Amino acid sequence: MKRNHKGHKGSAGFTLIEMIVVIFIVGVGLVGIMSFFNISLDTQFETKNEIIAANLAREGTEIIRNLRDYNILNGNNWDQGLNSSCKAVDYNSLSSHNCYNLSQRFVCRNSQSRYYQKNCTESSPNFAGFKRRIIIGNVAGDGSRTVTCNVTWDDDEKTTSAVDVLYPNEF
Repeated sequence: MKRNHKGHKGSAGFTLIEMIVVIFIVGVGLVGIMSFFNISLDTQFETKNEIIAANLAREGTEIIRNLRDYNILNGNNWDQGLNSSCKAVDYNSLSSHNCYNLSQRFVCRNSQSRYYQKNCTESSPNFAGFKRRIIIGNVAGDGSRTVTCNVTWDDDEKTTSAVDVLYPNEF
């Protein structure tokens, strides 16, 4: 049996207006998905920087604590070298047992050892984008000292800090 298709003009395909509507809807959906991924990547990058900064701040206070412990173990005054001029430390401070009074406190990343360290400039190719400053407070009434480590990044717009209290007889 043969059908007569003379009365069904235009039902064989999509019209131009239908195609434009479909392209518009798909385009809006793709823009939304791409915006989601872009925001997700920005958030991931910022979270990475916050974790690095928090660990650099914690590391600064831990190195000062280790310098205090070194002094106690070697029969030195517990806060020898830990005064207000101690502003910068890095992993080398654990072997040299030194605090540094640096006007520039930029943190670099050693490309070979992958350690973060001081002694670089902002224009250095190894500059990690972070600045770390350690503030050691004066001796309090109970003989303790506070240690505050501030880490800044994004041109000093963002900051994180770690605070610790050192006691002379805590070991």
